[in-house]
Amino acid sequence: MAYQALYRRYRPINFDDMIGQEHITKTLRNQIVTGRTSHAYIFTGIRGTGKTSTAKVFSRAINCTNPKNGNPCNECPTCKGILDGSILDVSEIDAASNNGVDNIREIRDEVIYSAVQAKYKVFIIDEVHMLSPSAFNALLKTLEEPPEHVVFILATTDIHKVPETILSRCQRFDFRRITSEDVAAHLKKVTSADGVEIDDKGLKLVARLAEGSMRDALSIMDRCLAYGSGKLSYDEIVNILGVAEDGQTLEMLKSVAAGDTAAAVSALDYMLAAGKSIDIIIGGLIAAARNIMMCLTLKNPGTVIDVSGESLDELKAAAKDFTEEKCVNCIKTLSGAAADVKFSPNPRVTLEICLIKLCNPSYMQSQEALLDRLSSVEKKMAEGVPVKKESASAKKTEAVTPKTKTVKIKPAGSYSECLKDVIAYLKDNKSALYSFISQFEASGNEDTLTLLYMSEDARGCEKIIKDRETELFDAFEAVGAKRPRRLALQKKVIENATPDKLEELAKLNLEII
Repeated sequence: MAYQALYRRYRPINFDDMIGQEHITKTLRNQIVTGRTSHAYIFTGIRGTGKTSTAKVFSRAINCTNPKNGNPCNECPTCKGILDGSILDVSEIDAASNNGVDNIREIRDEVIYSAVQAKYKVFIIDEVHMLSPSAFNALLKTLEEPPEHVVFILATTDIHKVPETILSRCQRFDFRRITSEDVAAHLKKVTSADGVEIDDKGLKLVARLAEGSMRDALSIMDRCLAYGSGKLSYDEIVNILGVAEDGQTLEMLKSVAAGDTAAAVSALDYMLAAGKSIDIIIGGLIAAARNIMMCLTLKNPGTVIDVSGESLDELKAAAKDFTEEKCVNCIKTLSGAAADVKFSPNPRVTLEICLIKLCNPSYMQSQEALLDRLSSVEKKMAEGVPVKKESASAKKTEAVTPKTKTVKIKPAGSYSECLKDVIAYLKDNKSALYSFISQFEASGNEDTLTLLYMSEDARGCEKIIKDRETELFDAFEAVGAKRPRRLALQKKVIENATPDKLEELAKLNLEII
C-alpha cells in the first residue's frame, strides 16, 4: 500500500481528537445530545485548524445509530459507510472547482429527496467563499428553508467574502489558531507512534513554522521523517528545512545593535553560504526583533514568545543592548526590504544595504530611524557612556558658515543670553535634548522662545524638540530665565553674505537678504 501522509493518517475521527477547538467541539456535542442541531453551519478560520475534519465528524455524529456523549461511535454501519464513502447521503463539494450556479442547482434538486441510508442528508461545501454571486443567490433560498432531513455545513478561510445574507442563515463557528504548545504536544504523539524520537526544541521549531495550522505542522514533520533517521535533533531539522537558526539570527541582530557592519554582513554571507534563502533570513530577523521587543515590553515575555527556555534567556540577554525604538526601526526597515527583494535584480545586495543602514541609522531619514538614534543617545547617557558633542554634519555646517557680518537676530533678549546655560544644564542632567538643542540659536520676546536653525540636519530635529517642549521650558526656568509660553522654530536669516559664499549658503537652504 502506498504511503499515506501524516495529516491524512491522523485525521480526527471524533470530537475528542480535535486539537485546540474545545469551544466549538463542546457546543456541537451538546447540540447533538440535546437534539438542538441547526440546519446550516459555517466554519471559518485559517487553513489546517480542523474545519473540514469537524464537519465530517459532525456529519457522522448526527447520523450515528449509537452516539457516545455526542461523539460518533465509528462502529455502526452508518458511521462505517460514511467513513468509507459507500453512503452517499453525505456529500463533500469543493466550491473552488464547482463554483457555478449549475452546481448549486444540482444540490437544490437533490435536497427534495429524503436520505436513503442515513437520517440526514449532509452537504459539506468547502471553500464556500469561491462561489460566484449567482451561485450564492441560488443557494440562498434552499439554505434559508431546507427540508427537515437536510443539513448544510459551509467551510471557508475568507469569511469576509461570504455575503451577509448567507451568514445570517447559518450558525457561525470561528476556529482559532492552534497554539504552538498544543501543536508540539500532538507532534510528539505522532512521531512516537511512528517510532521517531525528536527533541523538544526541534518540535517547537516545527510548531512555530506551522503558524497555528496542524495540517501544516504534520506536512513539515512528514518532510523531516523522510530524512530516514529514527532520531532527529534540532540542528538536523534546521538543515532539512533550510530555515535560519535562531542563534545565527540573534547574533546578526546583536551586530546591528552594536553598529558592527562588518560582523552583520559576514553573518549574512555565512548563512547564504549554508543555503539559507534571503526570504527566510529576513523573516527570521523580523521574528527575532519582535521577540526582543516583547522582552523589553513585557514582564513575562514567555507567554507570547514560542521558544525554548534556553532561547528565551538568550533573547532577554540580547534585549539589554536594544531599545524599543531600535526594534521598531529594525522591523519596519526589514519589512520594507522583504518587499523590495521580490523585485530586486540582486536580492543579496538589497539585504546587505538594509543591514548597513540598520547598523548606521544616520544613513536613514525616516522617523523610526531618528527615534532609534535618539533612544540610543538616551541609553548611553543613562549608562554614563560619553556621547559625541556634535555630529559630522554639524561640523560640516560650521565649516561653511560665513565669517563676515553673519547674524541678524530679532529681537535679542534673555532667551539668547541664557541658551548656553540651558545647554549646560541639559548636559549635566543627561537629557537627550542636549545633543539636539545645541544645533540651534535662540531669540524671542517675553512670551515666545524662537529657535533658529541653519542646517537641514537641525531642521530634522523639529518634531523631537516640539515633543519635549515642556522639558525645554523647564530648563530655561531652572537657569533663572523666564519660562516661555510658546515655542517657535524658523530658519536663521543671513545678512550680507560675501559673493563667494552664496553658492555654499544656497546648499544650506538658508534665506539670503
